[in-house]
Amino acid sequence: MTDNLLFTIGFVVLLLLAGALAIWKVRISERDLGGSIGTMVAPAVLSVYLLVAAMAIVIGWESNNAARDLTVTEATAATDTYWAVQRLPEPQREEAAAGVRDYLSTVVNEDWPRMRDGDMSQAGDSVLAGLRATVAETPEAAPDDYAAADRASAIMETGELLDIRTERANTAGSNIPVFLVIVTALLGLAVAVLPFASGNWRSRADMFWCAVNFVLVVATLVILVSLDNPYAGMFPVGPGPLQDSLDGFDTIDAAVSAQ
Repeated sequence: MTDNLLFTIGFVVLLLLAGALAIWKVRISERDLGGSIGTMVAPAVLSVYLLVAAMAIVIGWESNNAARDLTVTEATAATDTYWAVQRLPEPQREEAAAGVRDYLSTVVNEDWPRMRDGDMSQAGDSVLAGLRATVAETPEAAPDDYAAADRASAIMETGELLDIRTERANTAGSNIPVFLVIVTALLGLAVAVLPFASGNWRSRADMFWCAVNFVLVVATLVILVSLDNPYAGMFPVGPGPLQDSLDGFDTIDAAVSAQ
């Protein structure tokens, strides 16, 4: 997140410097604007800029939506796992239930802060491995016994948690392709500077629309950078569904105790 913020600030400063340089050194005459620069180059640069920026934003947006859906899926899997381990014999039932609680708490409190930097906690791996070991230690029963089905169900649910954790790690480490970010930044630089280089911004209306163009380019880059990591930026995916599942374990305990 810090790197993204520095990149955005640096790009804005670069825009300001490029605009000042364009005003001072690289003036485009009205004749140039009526020639190939105005009729071919400028429209082509703008078209490619809009295309590349749209591609980058769509990639980031889809990644954020996938991360949000994955969080809900993981919360559902954690709840299903907690129900599944309730049917195990003692002492595995109590140990596994505590393991599910510990794992979800670790995900919320340790994984999530690290995922803003594209990383995951080692504690989460250790707790989940311990949970799976506890379930695996449940004594095997005859294949036609209910206990065998309960053990198999618990093993399957903890395996799903492992699969989701692996997918979440991949999502946390995914980014918008650097190539798209660089191309968008360079083309945005040209789009923002061109109106200043033309020198036709003497009136208030010209100055206003030059400023609007500048702000739109900066806003596009800010949105793009904010979508680079699904777990950081302006639209971060939070652990809310997981915390709700963790809070709901008490309700499950009460329901099991009442049976």
